Amino acid sequence: PDGRPGVFIQLTMPPNMRDTMLEELELRVALATLIPSIAIFDAAVVDSGETIDMYELTKERWKGYEEEREIDGRTCCVVHTMPGEFIFEKVFNLSVTGSDGHLVCYAESLSASIAGVMAAKSAIAAVDGVSPMGYGLEQVFREHDFVPALKDKIEDSKVPEGANSILNLLMFCSDTSLMKKAIPLAFRAAAQVPGVFLLGAMNFGGEFGKYEYHLYELLGD
Repeated sequence: PDGRPGVFIQLTMPPNMRDTMLEELELRVALATLIPSIAIFDAAVVDSGETIDMYELTKERWKGYEEEREIDGRTCCVVHTMPGEFIFEKVFNLSVTGSDGHLVCYAESLSASIAGVMAAKSAIAAVDGVSPMGYGLEQVFREHDFVPALKDKIEDSKVPEGANSILNLLMFCSDTSLMKKAIPLAFRAAAQVPGVFLLGAMNFGGEFGKYEYHLYELLGD
């Protein structure tokens, strides 16, 4: 909004942790004052009808010295700092229609599984409102039934024949309609990587939430 390059940051918490999320947002906005020249704007791609009054959450910190300014039609709070100004938009959208999505890449080698997940990660960048968890590479040790080296040592192993490396991509979205666009892109991109021979997902019996994404429906033929 102020004409400068910027980055998108997506913060996600389970619905039952709304109060914790508000506390985190307040703290992170306050800590942003440590970064010279920073400005924080709402970049929501979905209007879910819920908003967060960021100024109300933080106003006690500014001791009454803050000012209000309009930037590109947005009402912002201006806090005066030693090097200049810290600016943040007063009101932010909060999506309540988001969910997570999942991709599991089965490959012949570690390098192939990494390349497959990285290809999927790059593909979902085409859908605003969908992002990977952290760096996008999840090395899970606790799901023993998906560890290739334990295939012959435990009962009910889920490791298919030929899989020497299994890697996950966990994705978050601000609306389920966006995830339905991102999942096919992710799977088709990973499928092009040599050494990747199977793609799927884990839903842990539905423990990941109320939303379900059925891969055959999304991928079609």
